Amino acid sequence: MKRVLNNALQNALLAIISVVVFFVAFEGLVRVIGPDLSMPKAAQQFQFTQDFEFELPHHTRDAVLGWRLVPGAYGPMRINAQGFRGRESTQAAADGTRIAHLGDSCTMGFTIAADRDIYSSRVELLLSKQQTSAQTFNFGVDGYSSHQGRLLLPEVLRELQPKYVTLYFGYNDHHWSNVSDRQATWQNPVWRTTFEKSHAYRYLRRQLLRASHQEARLVQPQRRVSLEHFAENLRHMVTAARSAGSEPLLLTTPLRPGIPLVENEVLTTIQGEQRWVTQEWWVQSKLQEKGMTLKSSSTPQYVAVIKSLIAEHPDWPLPHWFLARELQRQGDTAGMRREMSLVQKNDQERVVMQGYNDAVRRVADVMDVVLVDLARQFPRQPGLFNDVVHPSAQGHQLIATLLAESIRQLEAQHK
Repeated sequence: MKRVLNNALQNALLAIISVVVFFVAFEGLVRVIGPDLSMPKAAQQFQFTQDFEFELPHHTRDAVLGWRLVPGAYGPMRINAQGFRGRESTQAAADGTRIAHLGDSCTMGFTIAADRDIYSSRVELLLSKQQTSAQTFNFGVDGYSSHQGRLLLPEVLRELQPKYVTLYFGYNDHHWSNVSDRQATWQNPVWRTTFEKSHAYRYLRRQLLRASHQEARLVQPQRRVSLEHFAENLRHMVTAARSAGSEPLLLTTPLRPGIPLVENEVLTTIQGEQRWVTQEWWVQSKLQEKGMTLKSSSTPQYVAVIKSLIAEHPDWPLPHWFLARELQRQGDTAGMRREMSLVQKNDQERVVMQGYNDAVRRVADVMDVVLVDLARQFPRQPGLFNDVVHPSAQGHQLIATLLAESIRQLEAQHK
């Protein structure tokens, strides 16, 4: 009996050692290959979920904010030890004007490679040319809403004690979610936080979720931050900044004109099932059914499919935009203008974003806050955007110019 027990224990120990060795080897293999480790999404949905929708290689979980940036390199960008782009608050000079910039990926400079080209850096340069000694600090994080800005601001005020605080939120607030940001809980069990440091665990989790068709799915959409709560968050941040002796400045969110705003999902029927999908995915899937892609444009078959999609969903702006682009290629100016008028008529998410910008304006007016109305001051000229929302280097320069002028005027009032 004793020998049998010893053999059983030895076999169990051998099995455990084998599993550990296999897992360690598999962990190393996954790290070398570097596959996608994020939570899978159904139908390329953009929607945000509590299960860390923005689970990207440059993000790490945070029990309060949901996620922060991982210090180190993110492509050409450098993230400091505090998890933000540019200099750390610990590098603040004892004298001079400190400026804290809070916001989302637009503030972070998500599509801008060089730190010197984002508006936080350029504001500092412009103010120095106006004989104002200033240090700027970038606290923008991609995916952040005003709810996360509200949670982050006390930390910024406490550690940096800035003279000015700029607040640039709204775009992520308008995104669909199954649960609002204020209802989300970011705290995770210790075991999960520990396991998520393993690339092998995250890879296996992704594959199991995909195989079992348990991808993230939008069920009952609501805004990550409702318009009412968005205005409340702005008022709270303005009050908090002033209470700490800082001067707040509010910014509206400019959007690239022309192209419709279609990141949020829309409801349609696919194989008899009601599903929330992005318009772009829907168009691409319909083209694929006919053996085509978006690159198949300038063919009669492509135009025929796009027109059939418009007939199926005449109130969706993206098919109209694709047809307008095709008509422009064909030299049909009148047809292009007709379709573009339908794009503008049906671009409902852009109308929603106008509501968020109007909320910024109302808060600025009621609370007597300096407003930098980017949405109205960005001229309708090419080159200011890298996509529908992220400003280009030229756009960042314009933002910096407007901000620097507002700060210069405030400095003059303080003298």
